[in-house]
Amino acid sequence: MNLRFVHLFLALFVFIASPNWVGAAEPIGNAREQAVAEEMASAVKRALFDLNTEQVKDIVAFTLKSNKAIKALTIIDSYSKEAVLSFSRAGSVESYDKILPKNLQGLTAYTAPIVFNEEKIGDLNIYYEAIFAADVKSNPPPDNGKAGQDLARKIAAFTNRAIYNLDEDQLLAVLENFLEEHPEIKGLVVTETIDQEILLTYFRQNNQVVYGETIPNDIQAFSSFAADSIFEGSTIGTVQIYYVPASTGSSAQIDILTAEERAWIKNNPVMTVGVEEWFPFIRTNGNGTTGGISGDFITLVLKKTGLKIKVISDEWSTLLADFKDGKIDLLPATYYTDKRATYGLYSNPYFTAKEFLYVKQGTSSARSFADLKGKKLAIVTGFGTIPKIREKFPDIEIVETKNQLASLYAVLNEDVEATFESQFVIEELIRTELITGIQGIAQNIFKASSLFFFSHREKPLLQSILTKALDSITETEKRQLMNKWVKAQDSAASRGGVQTQEEAGISWMIVGVILVFVVMLLSALLLPRILSDEKLANHFGSTRFRMIAMIATSLMVVLVAGLVWRALEQNKSTALASTADDLDVVIHGTMDRLDSWIQSRQNFLLRLGRDPELVAITKRLLAVPAVPEILKGSLPLADARAFFKKNEAEFGKIGFFIIDKDTISVGSGRDANLGTKNLIAEQKPYLLSNAFQGQAVFIPPIRSDVSLTVQDNASEPDIKKPLTMFFAVPIRDTNGLVLAVLTQRLKPEGRLSKIMQAGRLGQSGESYLIDHEGVQVTESRFKTDLIKIGLLSKDVSKQVRIQVRDPGGNMMDGFQPKKPMAERSLTQMAADLLRISADTSLDNFLNGYSDLGRNVDTGYRDYRGVQVFGTWVWNERLGLGIASEIDVDEAFSGYYSLRLSLLVITGITLLLTISALLVTLMLGEKATLTMRKSRDELEDRVIERTQELKATNDLITESIQYASRIQRSILPDDGVLSAVTQEHFVIWEPRDVVGGDIYWHGAWGDGCLIILGDCTGHGVPGAFMTLISIGALERAMSEIEGGNVGELVSRVHQYIQVSLSQHYGGGHSDDGIELGACYFVPEEPEMTFVGARFELMINDGAEVTTIKGTKAGMGYRGIPYDQGYDENTVSLKMGQTFYMTTDGLVDQVGGERKRMYGKRRLKKLLLEIEQQSMNEQKKSVYRALLDYQDLEKRRDDVSIIGFRF
Repeated sequence: MNLRFVHLFLALFVFIASPNWVGAAEPIGNAREQAVAEEMASAVKRALFDLNTEQVKDIVAFTLKSNKAIKALTIIDSYSKEAVLSFSRAGSVESYDKILPKNLQGLTAYTAPIVFNEEKIGDLNIYYEAIFAADVKSNPPPDNGKAGQDLARKIAAFTNRAIYNLDEDQLLAVLENFLEEHPEIKGLVVTETIDQEILLTYFRQNNQVVYGETIPNDIQAFSSFAADSIFEGSTIGTVQIYYVPASTGSSAQIDILTAEERAWIKNNPVMTVGVEEWFPFIRTNGNGTTGGISGDFITLVLKKTGLKIKVISDEWSTLLADFKDGKIDLLPATYYTDKRATYGLYSNPYFTAKEFLYVKQGTSSARSFADLKGKKLAIVTGFGTIPKIREKFPDIEIVETKNQLASLYAVLNEDVEATFESQFVIEELIRTELITGIQGIAQNIFKASSLFFFSHREKPLLQSILTKALDSITETEKRQLMNKWVKAQDSAASRGGVQTQEEAGISWMIVGVILVFVVMLLSALLLPRILSDEKLANHFGSTRFRMIAMIATSLMVVLVAGLVWRALEQNKSTALASTADDLDVVIHGTMDRLDSWIQSRQNFLLRLGRDPELVAITKRLLAVPAVPEILKGSLPLADARAFFKKNEAEFGKIGFFIIDKDTISVGSGRDANLGTKNLIAEQKPYLLSNAFQGQAVFIPPIRSDVSLTVQDNASEPDIKKPLTMFFAVPIRDTNGLVLAVLTQRLKPEGRLSKIMQAGRLGQSGESYLIDHEGVQVTESRFKTDLIKIGLLSKDVSKQVRIQVRDPGGNMMDGFQPKKPMAERSLTQMAADLLRISADTSLDNFLNGYSDLGRNVDTGYRDYRGVQVFGTWVWNERLGLGIASEIDVDEAFSGYYSLRLSLLVITGITLLLTISALLVTLMLGEKATLTMRKSRDELEDRVIERTQELKATNDLITESIQYASRIQRSILPDDGVLSAVTQEHFVIWEPRDVVGGDIYWHGAWGDGCLIILGDCTGHGVPGAFMTLISIGALERAMSEIEGGNVGELVSRVHQYIQVSLSQHYGGGHSDDGIELGACYFVPEEPEMTFVGARFELMINDGAEVTTIKGTKAGMGYRGIPYDQGYDENTVSLKMGQTFYMTTDGLVDQVGGERKRMYGKRRLKKLLLEIEQQSMNEQKKSVYRALLDYQDLEKRRDDVSIIGFRF
């Protein structure tokens, strides 16, 4: 698809949907011109942010061509203050340039800011002749019929290229937002002219949007308008819309209210609303208004109806009692129960949320509702979840509490085993109340609960008003509201107190290390005072002292090793828990999408089963004798096949059956099975019976009626009847009588595979369906790899079934299984799913799904032989298993990186410590013996001792120098930077032998990344931080797509925080890094800079300007885990030189007044040496540092990177 046209179309509909498009109703006077400017500014914001001048021009050209009254236009960039694009019109001559037009005198200007991501990035100015506003005042607004016809013409105009390309995806892309902004368009059909093929259908019903299905009859009853779509002078298609005029009034009340309802509002302008503290769903704000998700829906309803509210705040049980007594008109956040429906009226549902079980971490063994049998479950008094739990699980004792916080404390105090509440609510409480030790458990017993407006039964008009107002809320308004509230939930909430327990264990080990150190320190201080020098010397030289020293050292080593092991185990446990949570989220999302799609297809087929044409064909087909030869030549069969051929766009190019009440196939796409008993009746007769009783039924995998040569995993060909699936629905006449059953064959490689492939975790994750034989039903994501290793055939004409069996080794690494496919064992996941499917004694198939199975501990081999973690569930209703897996290597990638870093750092530290201690012990013993033997040669021995101690110091220094070589080995080679810059220099000078400054540069994505960072501290601690930071950077670069520098820096921040256990305010340290990152693509005219409390200096010869980064460092405990870092785009120009520096230079004390060097002095220096080569500049900067420092001590590590293109 041509991406330029996609961008163009997405921008065009903004204009043609607005009043300034030719032929649409237009505002009068200045408001109209200002509206044009504002809409054009909104349309070009993304293109201007990307500095894509061609795209900016493409977008504005459409409006400029349509609106001849615009005489000139300028777009000014806020950063450079330069014109990005200018346009002027003189008669019929139009010109574009970047120079401001000179003929703007006498024109009226209208200015609109261009805002992107809440930041002003430019201004758009349009210029009109002054007489234009007066001219348009006489134009009357068009009537509704003209408005509908204009909309049809607009759609036909901006969809012409998508229709010409027969590109349904592009057509949907350019129409989706336009249709959302025009709810008065109730239905739409786009047809191409040559073959009269329907490319797209759309209709809006009951505030729901449906694509790709037949327009219902009640929608077709609306006013219809059609327009031809023309491309390059030829008619290529037709656009037909079904239209209901939109409201044109200015009243706050919505037009769908009846006169009686408006009169009721006038007589009852204020309604009382009961609000409990159930955040983030509902609460009372400080100003007396309603807050939370439901509160925002109330605000929208008030705007649409003109109603006002009086808020009554109390506990839920009290509010419910007051509602029954008629003291409260509305409870806005309510679950449905049959009992409440006897005294109140429900609106349509407006929000859905999933409830979790919450238990005490570490002590509760409950993992599902089945584990709560005979135990206590806490729920807020009067909540709608109570009756449905009592109905399904009468053996669970419900303990009613005052509120959700009381339920949590009951769990923590072990008064109850668990509580059952919305994930949104509990995680908000955990966050605000700083609660730990709670573990969330996802469940699939109960579907997500819906929230309703619940009004009093004695006020039916109020219920009608509220329902209409809720239904009138547009998808755009809902999406804006949801974006505000529905955020990604922290999976740490479901892990509860894991970190707390792990930290407690680590804390005790740290205490042990400190105690050993204190004992040794006290011994060193007190022993010289207690013992004489001679006794002390005797003890120091004794074998006993050596043994004590060795034991103490060994104890320290064991404690340090224990700390490292505990930290690694904690990180591993965190990774496992996070993977388990993520897999659960993925598989639940996949289950929901699968259920939704199946329901959607069943609804479509139910409507098709009532189609008058199909009903008439079926009646005639049933009159034909059910004899194969007679059926084959019958006219009704030909009509049936023609009907499905005509409806291929919605039905699909797939097989069908029409089955009579004797279960004979009287209609089919193939002749072979006509007049015979249908295969569904033979294998699943009870499901076919359900269809004849009027239900829409999914037929799980059964043996097909056609024998095909299939291959199991590209080997061992076998003649089998493959498994196939169907949808079955009744065909009803106008009286609702079931005439026959219609079935549609399901192609697993179609939409079903796309649904499964959409649900995956990470880069190696995969979700798929398997049947009761252990055969993968949907397509694998790894088809190319499977062909290479021989699990799939290269011949695409052969039908290949992947058997989910363990090959015995990793075939991706070259392993060749010796056993034939039939003799290999099923994978752990497949074996467990088949066990569940075959166990008729199980009673856990609630809502059609079994309990989740998982292996997120030891892992298992998948059908490729790759070690994976997985979660799976069996759907008894579908007769299929759903599995979601991720490679173990990817799940543990962060753990492996941290383990390597910690082992290297710990090993070096212990080696240096033990070496120094052993040398000290040996030299001390030797000195003591020497002192005993040669008291008379004390001065000579003192000199000798001094030399020996110097040797010891040299040895330690050499060890640290070796550590310095290790640190320098991770620094990048300058070859990459030399290849992509004209010149550059790097100054990297630690204050000590090793330091806390780090730099990195190299290829990333399509470009090059240059990074300079300043870690907490210097010396050995700073060096350790550089290793952790480099590990986090390399891991983040492997995950984040090249060019997304802000996301890269944010991900590095997260990994450092987690590595140091400082995320969400945890950990005992507060370490991190300040960092600057420059990303550029060679030959491209711009560079991206991201700073974390870091700056980029740009020297253009005239001045040194500074681009400041985000005012937040990385990794520190006080910085939010989801901290974002702004990307700054720098336009590259000739003569520019770029510098990044840590604070070691500017903070260096020196000079006559003993003050810091400072940024002003550095900028002045850079301007003075601007003409020098980068190599000379390096010398000049370093010389200036030494001269200014003079005899003062170096305060910090010094690092500077300079480069120019």
